[in-house]
Amino acid sequence: MKVRYLQNSFLVVLVVCALIFFVSCGSSDDDKSSSSVRTISLSASPTSVPADGFSTSTITAALLDKEGNAVSESRAISVTFSTDFGTFTENGSSTYTTYTESGGNTATATLAASEEEGTARITVKADDIKKALYVSFTQFDNEEVVAEEFSLSANYLNISGL
Repeated sequence: MKVRYLQNSFLVVLVVCALIFFVSCGSSDDDKSSSSVRTISLSASPTSVPADGFSTSTITAALLDKEGNAVSESRAISVTFSTDFGTFTENGSSTYTTYTESGGNTATATLAASEEEGTARITVKADDIKKALYVSFTQFDNEEVVAEEFSLSANYLNISGL
């Protein structure tokens, strides 16, 4: 009787250990996140603009998965752009939040130059992932702007209708 009890107890312990082993093998830290966003690829076009108060640079954020492929979520993902210099034309502020389209992986913001020279640090955040890039505001010399006088004359003008 004791032998049978020990055999059954051993079998129960063995089954429980096997279940724990299989359950722990099936999960990882990567699987615990609800999002597949693992990195953000950033670009600015152009990367340098005149410090004139109205020139702009388009900042594009592409959301990528752990293999570096475009994320294709069925939901829109919130993307927040922030800068320490200049403002975003979409709202006139130093922070702008937008969303990717459902199934899309990119978001854009337009950075307006400051009237002062310097370098703007643009930080982009999506699903707890952050990345930054820089845009330069360079000296604007309004002596470079050349306006030429012109004139237009017409000796004969005929406008007729049907």
